[in-house]
Amino acid sequence: MSLHGSEIMEVRYGEKVLHFDPIQHTYSLDTMPLKSVTTYLKESGYCHPWHGDGSAATLGRYVHEATALDDLDQLDMDTVDPRIATRVMGWRKFCRERKFIPDMQRAERPCFDPIYLVGGTPDRPGLLDGVASVGEIKTGQPAKWHALQCAAYVQMLGRHFKEYERAPSWIVYLKDDGDYDFVLLADRRLPALFAAIVACVNGKEFYADR
Repeated sequence: MSLHGSEIMEVRYGEKVLHFDPIQHTYSLDTMPLKSVTTYLKESGYCHPWHGDGSAATLGRYVHEATALDDLDQLDMDTVDPRIATRVMGWRKFCRERKFIPDMQRAERPCFDPIYLVGGTPDRPGLLDGVASVGEIKTGQPAKWHALQCAAYVQMLGRHFKEYERAPSWIVYLKDDGDYDFVLLADRRLPALFAAIVACVNGKEFYADR
């Protein structure tokens, strides 16, 4: 089961082409490498790398693909691992209860911030109770840095698509029992904080003693 496969994706934004390698999880704008949102959060110390066996990350990736395929009405639930299927059921419950309509033209679509030159792939933009919003799908434990990740995705989408300028953001944590937890992010300081993180990380390349 794969939404994008393993080939490098090319997404055109005007005269620019964004390249995304799903295996290495790297971005480049034309020939210029871009750091990702999570790379900035890791290098600044907000997000710490995990040292497990990678199974949690693999589960999360498959859940993202499964929910996206389900939103496209292309998922055969009979072929899905039970651990993934329960999360899909939680996603369906969330969409039903929160009246969420995904924007599948931009869901799981690599994007970039043309001002700060940051790459990223927003999970699920769309209408939440009729309002354009940007959401993140998580399968692990809640973490504070998830809010900064969401803020970065809102900002980069808003640079390209006016309906997402200053859009509300949210996180849905899909649980293994078919339920979910929903967090609506209300801290308006988050975009400025992420911009400061980018500036600090970039500045280290020129002024930090190694």
